Amino acid sequence: MPNSTEKTMMILRCVSDGKGNPVSLEKISMETGINKSTASHIVSKLTEGGYLQKISHSLGYTVGAELHLLTRYGRYGEEIIRECHPILEYLSRKSGHTSVFSILSGSRKYIIDRVSPEGIYTDESASIISDDIYRTVTGRVLLAHIPRDQAMSIYGTLPKPDSASWQEATSLDGYLRELSEIKKQSCYSIKPEGSRFLWHSFACPIYRGKKLIGAIGLAIRGTDAVDYEENERKYTELMMKCKRELERRLNFT
Repeated sequence: MPNSTEKTMMILRCVSDGKGNPVSLEKISMETGINKSTASHIVSKLTEGGYLQKISHSLGYTVGAELHLLTRYGRYGEEIIRECHPILEYLSRKSGHTSVFSILSGSRKYIIDRVSPEGIYTDESASIISDDIYRTVTGRVLLAHIPRDQAMSIYGTLPKPDSASWQEATSLDGYLRELSEIKKQSCYSIKPEGSRFLWHSFACPIYRGKKLIGAIGLAIRGTDAVDYEENERKYTELMMKCKRELERRLNFT
């Protein structure tokens, strides 16, 4: 059962997911699984502190000024993005597809920068996007390159992947075997497979010295995704070129 701190974080995330639209107390309670009385108490305290703003009794709450103030020092990962964004632009331009840079924070994976010529994201204005760690190619690469005990802790914290998201990792032994195999590959890819994976996706870990800082990814869709055997070598070479250049820039600066 979540403690009070975890419940507070769940409520803040729920309201933030409203993307500026008010979220009612009933919806907060339903989506977080926190009973309405407890949710009301936490929401009241957050509103008093300015972290939430009450729009009306019926409409509910939005993110408050104090929560916005916490992000006043700029975009998350700004230093990395300055070096990464030109590489993502090059990768997207050369491939004609979507490139991303993902990081791991705690047990969650986030996209902190992307270039999406096809406009595949529903919220293009968001500076940071929470994303699936098991289903995505960058998520798996990040898991494969963190310490084993950390990867096991995440597996114990998050809901287990189901067969639709990662069939080979539905057990802990299978999960660890998968991570071991992924780590052996300089550029890991997930190929289209029926309705499970519609894109051919590639990812490489990015290091600054010996420290893993994130993963660069490329999502191929359309006819290029179908013809993955013909294009796999081309995109792998492009990914490795971008990985080497980004790591050179990060280690130089």
